[in-house]
Amino acid sequence: MKYLIWRVVHALVFVVILTGTFVSLTTAPWFTQGKEDTYWKGTLLSPMEGNVYSEEKNYYELSKDYQGGAQDMFENLYIGGVMYITLASLGCLFLILTIVFLVFQKYTQAKLMLSAVIASWAGFLLLVFAYFSWVTLAKVEFGECQNLSEKTQEPVCAHAGSVLALVLICVYFVSLLMNCWLWRSVKTNEARQQTRV
Repeated sequence: MKYLIWRVVHALVFVVILTGTFVSLTTAPWFTQGKEDTYWKGTLLSPMEGNVYSEEKNYYELSKDYQGGAQDMFENLYIGGVMYITLASLGCLFLILTIVFLVFQKYTQAKLMLSAVIASWAGFLLLVFAYFSWVTLAKVEFGECQNLSEKTQEPVCAHAGSVLALVLICVYFVSLLMNCWLWRSVKTNEARQQTRV
């Protein structure tokens, strides 16, 4: 019975992470850039606010309108956004699979728990790779990045959507450790049961 309760708790935590991942995809802005007259905000695929760039175009379309550093920036933002959405979607599929493995067990069994652990690690690694791909391509700065104006190009500063995604990755990691602990406990309990027989 105690394992059933833990499975339900883990499933609920993974549902929260799954929901949070979808929310982070739609949370705007993901980043900001510039100061005063050059200040603008952006989502994963397009600008959203500010009078610097057209909100009606995505980054791919904007990369065709500019040359040099701005063109490279828009190409990187677009590629990073598409990579993030694609890999995060795959990660969410593994999260759904994890939840299915946790919920649809009649009895808690180590083999099915191992399947949940493997699926949850796959989803986690996909989300981590998605996030750090986006951060690397977009050249995102964290913290007080508005003070980095000595650079030749204004830095891209992390904002609500990207910070939420990072927090979810941290929560996901803790839940993974708990899930591994649950699998190990079930496996140890099954081994004890077999030695008694």
